[in-house]
Amino acid sequence: MKITEIAYSNLLTSGTLNFYLSDIDGQAQERLETLAEQMKQSQGITEQLIHTKVR
Repeated sequence: MKITEIAYSNLLTSGTLNFYLSDIDGQAQERLETLAEQMKQSQGITEQLIHTKVR
């Protein structure tokens, strides 16, 4: 049995799998928002530019 399989089994049997997955999802969402903001700043994208229609 691999370590990841053991960890999964432990989380599942202890009833903490959903909490763990929710926590990981929250961390990923925060990282995505941070990276998106950093990319907008580095490329000079402003809220005004976002709302400008492109024809």
